Amino acid sequence: MVAVKSRALVLLVLGVVVPSARGDSLRSGTWQWQSWSFGAGGTATVTTVTTTSSSLLPTNAPATPPPAVVVAPTPTIASAPAPQPQAPPQPIVTVSAYPAASAMSVPAPTPTPTVDAFLNFGSGPFADANTLTTGGAQAWSNSPQVTSLFGGTPTAQQQSAFVAAVVQRVEQTFQQSGVPVSLTTSPGVAAAHTLSVVSNTVNPNLNNAIGMTYLGGNGFDFIDNAAKLSQSVDQLEWIVAHNISHELMLAFGVGENYDQSGNFIDARNANLAMMLDPNATFSSAASKALLGQNFLATGVLAPAPGAQLVGPPSTVAEPGTFALFGLASLGLVARARRRRA
Repeated sequence: MVAVKSRALVLLVLGVVVPSARGDSLRSGTWQWQSWSFGAGGTATVTTVTTTSSSLLPTNAPATPPPAVVVAPTPTIASAPAPQPQAPPQPIVTVSAYPAASAMSVPAPTPTPTVDAFLNFGSGPFADANTLTTGGAQAWSNSPQVTSLFGGTPTAQQQSAFVAAVVQRVEQTFQQSGVPVSLTTSPGVAAAHTLSVVSNTVNPNLNNAIGMTYLGGNGFDFIDNAAKLSQSVDQLEWIVAHNISHELMLAFGVGENYDQSGNFIDARNANLAMMLDPNATFSSAASKALLGQNFLATGVLAPAPGAQLVGPPSTVAEPGTFALFGLASLGLVARARRRRA
C-alpha cells in the first residue's frame, strides 16, 4: 500500500504552458499556465494561471507596455466680469515750502548800460516825469512856442534835422571841454541815464527853469521855456544843446559847484550870451570833475535835483545887438571928430 502511494507521488507532475491566444498573443507578453496533478486515486486536477513575464517575450519587444494615454478633462473657464470704468490717475502734488515762481514778484533783469545817456526826443514815457514835472509832459514838437519858431507844426523832416543838430552840438560841447561822452537817441539801447526834451510842462517848484535833473539820475529839458528865450530855430538848438549838456553834468554826478559867473555850461544861473555861443564849454574845474566820474554808474545821489536858469533876453545882449551897438559907436566917434575939425 505504501508502495502504491509512492508511485503515485513519484508520478511526474506535468505542467503545460498554454498561450491565451495564438500568434500575436505571444508578443503581448500575457501567458496562461495549465497544470495537471494526479491524486492517489488517479484523479486529475487542472489548474490554469495567467501571468505576464517580460522574460518570455522576444528580445525585440518593448520591455514595458506603452504608457496609457490619459485624456485630461477640459477645464471649465469661468466667464470674466465685464471691465469696470477706471477713474483717471490723479496727478502727484508736490508741496513746497516756497511759493511758485509765477506767484513771486521777480523784477525783470536790468540791461547793462552800454552808453552814457539816452536823449529822449520821443513822446514818452519819460523817466521820472511824475516827480520832476507837472501838467503832463508831451513831445517837444507839440510846444506852441516851438510851433511859432518853425512857422507851424514841425514836419517829420524838420524834427529829424532839429534832433540831429542838438545832439551834434551836445557832443561838440563835451568835446571842446575835453570830456568824452557816448549818447543815443534810440530807446532800444541800454543807457545809464535818460535826458528827456519835453513840452507843455515845467517843474512844479521852479517853473522858470529850462532844465532839471536828479544828481546821478535822470532829467529834463523844458523846451517851452527855452523857446521863449529864442528868436530862431538855430538859437533854440543852441540853448537846448547847452542846457542838455548842463543837465547831463548833473546826471553824471557833478553838481553846480564851480562856475558862479554864468559864463560856462556848468553855471546854475547862465548868461544868455554864453548859451548862444557855439564855443561855450564847461569850466576847467567842472571838466576835471567830470573826468573823474563813471558816467555808466546809476542811482540818484541826492533827493534834491539841480536846475538851470537863464537870464531873460532884455538883460543879456544878443550877439546881433553887440554888432549894432558897435556900428552905432563908430558913427558917433566919426561925427565927433568932424565937429572938432
